[in-house]
Amino acid sequence: MRFGKDRSEARPTGSSLTPVDVQQVQFRLAFRGYNEGDVDAFLDRITEELTARIEERERSEEHTSELQSRLHLVCRLLLE
Repeated sequence: MRFGKDRSEARPTGSSLTPVDVQQVQFRLAFRGYNEGDVDAFLDRITEELTARIEERERSEEHTSELQSRLHLVCRLLLE
């Protein structure tokens, strides 16, 4: 479970949250706290969604770069 000692560390301003950050977070136990299984399941869901969004962004950036290269080539051909 992700419950135990408070291991919250201050993240530098502007740093991105990663799926590993979500999986490694730990919460302090408290009287009448949240259901551990529910919290774990939700964190797993967040991790999956975050991973999918990161992969989607990387694919989009690669596609954009490819299109920019093609556009640059077309512009050069038109200017010759």
